[in-house]
Amino acid sequence: LRNYAYILEGYDKEWTIESNIDMATYRSVPSGDYTFKARVYDSSTKDFGPINTLKISIAPDWWQTIWAYLGFALIGVIMLVLGYRYNRERITYKQKLFYEQKLRQQEYSTMEEKMRFYTNFSHELRTPITLILGPLNDVLNSGELDLNQEKSLFFVKRNANRLLRLVNRLLDFRKIDTENIRLNLGHYDISILAKEEAESFAFLAKERGIIFGCYSETEVMSWVDIEKIQIIMNNLLANAFKFSNTGNKVTFNVYNDTNHICFDIIDEGRGIDAEELESIFQPFYQAKNSAGTGGSGLGLSLSKNLVEMHGGTLTVESEITKGSKFSVKLIKGRAHFEGQDNVQFIEMQKGEIKDETITEFESEEITKVEKSSNRVLLVVDDNMDIRNYIGSLFQETFTVLYAENGEKAMHIAQDVSPDIIISDVMMPEMDGHQLCRALKKNITTSHIPILLVTAKTEKSSKIEGFEDGADAYVTKPFDSEVLVARIHNLLHSREELKKRYGHHKLEQQVNNPNSVELDFLNKVEAVVLAMIPSGNLNVIDLSKELGFSRTSLYRKIKSLTGLSINQLIRSIKLKKAADLLVSEDMNVSEVAFSLDFTDLKYFRSVFKKQYGMMPSEYMKAHKPVNSIDQKKIKQDMNF
Repeated sequence: LRNYAYILEGYDKEWTIESNIDMATYRSVPSGDYTFKARVYDSSTKDFGPINTLKISIAPDWWQTIWAYLGFALIGVIMLVLGYRYNRERITYKQKLFYEQKLRQQEYSTMEEKMRFYTNFSHELRTPITLILGPLNDVLNSGELDLNQEKSLFFVKRNANRLLRLVNRLLDFRKIDTENIRLNLGHYDISILAKEEAESFAFLAKERGIIFGCYSETEVMSWVDIEKIQIIMNNLLANAFKFSNTGNKVTFNVYNDTNHICFDIIDEGRGIDAEELESIFQPFYQAKNSAGTGGSGLGLSLSKNLVEMHGGTLTVESEITKGSKFSVKLIKGRAHFEGQDNVQFIEMQKGEIKDETITEFESEEITKVEKSSNRVLLVVDDNMDIRNYIGSLFQETFTVLYAENGEKAMHIAQDVSPDIIISDVMMPEMDGHQLCRALKKNITTSHIPILLVTAKTEKSSKIEGFEDGADAYVTKPFDSEVLVARIHNLLHSREELKKRYGHHKLEQQVNNPNSVELDFLNKVEAVVLAMIPSGNLNVIDLSKELGFSRTSLYRKIKSLTGLSINQLIRSIKLKKAADLLVSEDMNVSEVAFSLDFTDLKYFRSVFKKQYGMMPSEYMKAHKPVNSIDQKKIKQDMNF
């Protein structure tokens, strides 16, 4: 047989012998240079023929070329560079984000500090404003001024009220910031308010030589919070005048649109840079050209917030040296307010506008209290001027005591037991809320009415005061007549409690605001009745049983009932006597002796004094007609 032997040098390790095959097959041979050798092999003689040689070169795949490797290396380098840059940018972005968050936190903290400072400062301003407006109103109401003096003092009052409005605006901004502000919506004619605001700026325009015009349609009706709209108008007008010079023109337009009411304030003043237009509504932001004009940077921010609370828009168009135009658009109707939690609708006469300077207690009736040096008033305030001013209001009808903080007031109240206490809230050592809690928890002072006076206008502050046991609340600056009315009415309510006791109506009333004191009086009554059978009923033992000193018990009972301790004991015994005469089968002498009345004549005398009739008459008048004589039944049964 004819066989072949072959080898592919560089790939095979030894010769391969094949028979009857004239073809050699190789697969998956790597690229490179090879030599294929083949020769004839005689299997019978074992001889080989001459070697035939074939040079073979296999080209590599494209990805195995040097250029491919260079390309791969280049791509790898690029990927490394991109990965490095991405990672570096990512780290830089995270650091930037971290620093931005930190900066925003710092800005927020700074903003909070600013707002806290302005808010606290505003609260502090209310005290001197009180000392201005209070005596000022007293002088104006005295009727002892001539026309010129009255005119001058009205000018002072108007500016003091303006200062108060500025303080209130700052506090309103704080309320918006904490989402505590409410809208009291009424159906008003905005044109009336616009004319009033225009009149208030007319004097300023004349004084500064500014051409000022107000153009309003006759009737511009909408549902708005009129006080908030007044703030918006006043802020925008004040802003226009602030940046206008002599000879410039300021125009105030109020008009109806199809579905909106609108008002524009246009001035020919300095104008605002286009780059700053987006920033001017931010809190505390002041334009570059506003240096020397004053202001806190809150007016426009507050105005925009108030407009947006009404569902409206406040926009601005401005050009440097040519002036600015602020436009307010408010939606007509009230449908867009429905369902909002911070909205309250007030039904009012068409076009009626309530004077914002009227206090919340303006309609309170003053209950007259006769002058009596026996009444003691304790005034607690860390401001000496406020203490003296409040004291001067009551010096004709009270003996006035003073304390500069809650700690001293607490000691005075325990020692003297005043008829009523007027206390400031914000004080050193012990504030008004702490004082109120301490007095109301102490049984010896819990009966003393407490009126809190504070510069804080937040609803939460008032709620806290009432929860602490305060009987009334007045906000600075207060009208002296309002404060006097509140004090007199509190004392009047105490007189009602005394009358109720005098008519023997000490039964527990769960919803009664004086239920704590009624509980105390009921306890006194129970202790007195429990001590009668022992025959040891006296003031000293009663005081010990109730946990009072004799003096403290006397003051508390006197304040609550108008009676001395002995008079109260006698009244309780007589009340029990009246009950026994009606409910038990006992004659007058038996009832008298059972209640430790040893003198029957004296018993009849005091009983008549308290009930207006003799005991026997009282028994006939109140005992049921079908009452059965128990003694007679017993006698019949024995018989």
